[in-house]
Amino acid sequence: MAKVTKKDLIDRIAENTQAKRVVVKRIVQSFLDEVVAELARDNRLEFRDFGVFETRTRAARVARNPKTNETVHVPAKRTVKFKMARRMKEQVALLSAVGVQSARSISGPMGHIVAEPTTIKEHSSRVGREMEQSCAEPDAIQEQSAPAQIFLPNVDAQRDSDVIDETREAVSGFMEAFGFELDPRITPVEEFGSWFLRVMYRLMDKLSPEEIEKLYDEMREHLRLKTVDIVQGEVWRQRAEGAAKLLKSIENVDETVIRLGDVILIKAVVNGKTRVVVENITASLARELENNPVLMRAPQAFLRLVDSKKVPAE
Repeated sequence: MAKVTKKDLIDRIAENTQAKRVVVKRIVQSFLDEVVAELARDNRLEFRDFGVFETRTRAARVARNPKTNETVHVPAKRTVKFKMARRMKEQVALLSAVGVQSARSISGPMGHIVAEPTTIKEHSSRVGREMEQSCAEPDAIQEQSAPAQIFLPNVDAQRDSDVIDETREAVSGFMEAFGFELDPRITPVEEFGSWFLRVMYRLMDKLSPEEIEKLYDEMREHLRLKTVDIVQGEVWRQRAEGAAKLLKSIENVDETVIRLGDVILIKAVVNGKTRVVVENITASLARELENNPVLMRAPQAFLRLVDSKKVPAE
């Protein structure tokens, strides 16, 4: 465990934002002063996705001095209590699995969130409600949906806009090649810091569960193949090209996690070597994602989880 001082944070923020250190120092100190002032007024400070600071009064009590065995009156005093937000708990829980450097790379999504909801679990719940509302007619056919999530760590929205756009378009093209279209009823969730996107696709044609399972198997195999050397008709060619473009879009990205319905693509650096793994999301992996959605932002931890479950990997 390393000690991190205010100076360390100021230096890091100045480097990440390219702002003058003296300006960052003034802002950080002003922020801390305001926090102290509000707590002194007995106000409760709430920082979304971070936590809550509030004051508590500890009642007066009688204690015993262990050295002299004498009783001592301890007067009442005010203390400050901090309660972590759920998002912070999820990210801190990954420290033991991914280490400080990797954990730092996933800290971005705690920053600016331009749409709700804030977790995959909440997103899935809202998607379910909206799908139910859209299919209120008794004979209505409910479309088959596929959630898609993209995580690109250490990517800046302005500096790396070309990388973001290329990956977003490649994912969209790949999904369309397999018969999916973007669901306009579901609001995309985009987060910045490290770039993260959640959207929902839906099948344009109604398929049976067996046909959907076969479709996801084909998606996985096209991504594993990584080539368009063999052409077996126009549909196959479009799918192969879609897979090739998607894989090309992440060539210059060190690590990423991309979910395409029930297919997961993980690129991570393990022991100094880059691994790219494409797997179907089994029931077991689906439960892990439901219980720990922050795995979508931790390529190394997710890859270790896949390996631990002995899912066939590349």
